[in-house]
Amino acid sequence: MIKKIVLGVLSLLLACSLIGCEQGLQESYAEGFREGHLEGYGEGLRDGGYLEGYEEGLREGYQKGLGGGYQGGKFFFYYAPLMEQQYGVSELEECLSRWNWVEGTYKAGSFDCGEMSAFLEWYLENEGWNTVIVVGDTPSGSGRHAWLLVETSEEGWMPVEATQWEVVYWDSPLFDAYWDYEYKFEDIQEALSYDASGFVWWS
Repeated sequence: MIKKIVLGVLSLLLACSLIGCEQGLQESYAEGFREGHLEGYGEGLRDGGYLEGYEEGLREGYQKGLGGGYQGGKFFFYYAPLMEQQYGVSELEECLSRWNWVEGTYKAGSFDCGEMSAFLEWYLENEGWNTVIVVGDTPSGSGRHAWLLVETSEEGWMPVEATQWEVVYWDSPLFDAYWDYEYKFEDIQEALSYDASGFVWWS
């Protein structure tokens, strides 16, 4: 009996996930189709009148709809938080203490601050931490850099240096510099829209 209940619950969860995925794909396709149809119709109308505009709108809409559905569908299961929203600086420190980079993980140009930040953002999000990726000048003043900001209370955030896998505390001489950034990305898709290759930690 217990086995049947467990299997039933798992089946229901899977069904809900697939339904959500299908709905998301449909929404992504529809958004892409609308955008492509408007662009294609306008160009075709200018070049060849109503009929060509109508046909060009359908072609562009179909192509952009497929592209939008693909891009949207890639990350439906990327974030799957295992617990509710987490808070607390000490709790964040404890969460980070479970893992760390092995020596030699950092590789300039292939697995550096961008990929490390994206990976740690994914890990923290799935542990229940609201996390964003930010990009700006390196806090130490030596080039460009990416790091994280993690929500640790309803009104407070803490910087996390992904390359060191650690919280940047208030007494750090660089603490204030971690709030001086140019770009903030709420999720991996926003980060990839900014830099299509600089945050791809999984390849």
